Amino acid sequence: MTVRDHPWLAALAVYAHPRVVGMLFLGFSAGLPLLLVLGTLSFWLSEAGIARATIGHLSWVGWRMDSSSCGRRWWTGCRCRC
Repeated sequence: MTVRDHPWLAALAVYAHPRVVGMLFLGFSAGLPLLLVLGTLSFWLSEAGIARATIGHLSWVGWRMDSSSCGRRWWTGCRCRC
């Protein structure tokens, strides 16, 4: 079996490069804490009797405030044009 017979092997061989493997591990380790915190927080809030829809709305508001420069200015009191 050669690469010519199976071109998808050449596409998968890219992921065997040491730098790519390192980046895959870094990406996984960067996302894992977020998954654990949000999963645990969602579980705690649902155990406290808060509806799942409310938890979803709160997460969207938090994501929006975190991702927008307007939210950062509002949260920190910054008046500059960042």
